[in-house]
Amino acid sequence: MRAASVSANSTRAAVRTYSIDELKREGERAGREAFLSRHTYPFLVLDAMGGGEEDAEVFATLGGRKTPVKPVIREGSPPNPRARAAAVEKRKGANSFDNMITLGRAGNNDIALEVSSVSKFHAYFTKDAADGHWSIHDAGSSNGTWVDGERLAASHGRAKLRDGAIVQLGPDTRGRFFLPKALFELLVPPSPPAKT
Repeated sequence: MRAASVSANSTRAAVRTYSIDELKREGERAGREAFLSRHTYPFLVLDAMGGGEEDAEVFATLGGRKTPVKPVIREGSPPNPRARAAAVEKRKGANSFDNMITLGRAGNNDIALEVSSVSKFHAYFTKDAADGHWSIHDAGSSNGTWVDGERLAASHGRAKLRDGAIVQLGPDTRGRFFLPKALFELLVPPSPPAKT
């Protein structure tokens, strides 16, 4: 079984993903304004992908056995430095759905996840033109979509997203949704005021 990953069909433009460490270093080096001008799209920070042992943190027990443990996502906690952040944006040439950003296992999704429990076309993101809020919709997936622990109705159930919303795709792929400003503030907290 191969490790779960974020990928793209090689004949199309690649899905833009970043390591959390990479984004943190960029934010520290470039500063808030430069980070926000470069990253104008939201992120889906993938904290856990897939159900195999290779996708879990592995801890050795006293008896020498290795025990896979899925990461726990805690509200307000920074992502695992090894997590990947996928840009929630249209990918040129990926598909003809101009009004949505698609997410699924097939290579023609805007965000393609190589995870067997994720449907070929699992869910999609939309942005409300009137109020600017982002939503995620289930696209009739086999294993379901949850936001903050609430399962969306099968086939086009929708939930508005907030910064830090926990998005679960199927039984074992979890991430958090962030607008760029919120992700920057989580990764590069303000320095404490200097003591005088």
